[in-house]
Amino acid sequence: QLAGTFRALEQFANDPQVPLGINGLKGTAQALAPTVAHLAGSQVNCNYLALLLSNVASAVSDGDSGNNVNWARVTAVAGPIGVNGQAGPASAPGNGTAISANADPGTNHLHANPYPTIGAFGGPDACVAGNEGYVNSKGVVVGNPPGRTSNQTSKVARDLNGDYTTTTAR
Repeated sequence: QLAGTFRALEQFANDPQVPLGINGLKGTAQALAPTVAHLAGSQVNCNYLALLLSNVASAVSDGDSGNNVNWARVTAVAGPIGVNGQAGPASAPGNGTAISANADPGTNHLHANPYPTIGAFGGPDACVAGNEGYVNSKGVVVGNPPGRTSNQTSKVARDLNGDYTTTTAR
């Protein structure tokens, strides 16, 4: 069996397409190097990749008692309704004016965090993405919320036995 393995390895090494494939793989690795270097810190510090994969795997894990049908655990989330609310077309950020007389005027302010702190190397050690609380500031809040945000993410099972671990940012 060893002789056959070496013959197959020799054929592979002499194939003219192999160097082209290796060079293409090298180019891909070089192009992705800056992205991987940046995202490596968020994985090491905040464990976001494991959280993503865990959530994707559990999204369709529920089903009927006979395991014949699975359903996705999703729900629609609508923004507050009001003048310039996030739930529909707006000409400006939400200004706090609510349509309903019983609504809290502070619920119609724009709250957005398009680029949360993710614990990347060289940045703050906070894991803001997924840990933001609602800041009832009676005004527009764009960006990371004020104050200290947790430097821990949710627990993710390491294996099928349920051995849980919590990742803490450095």
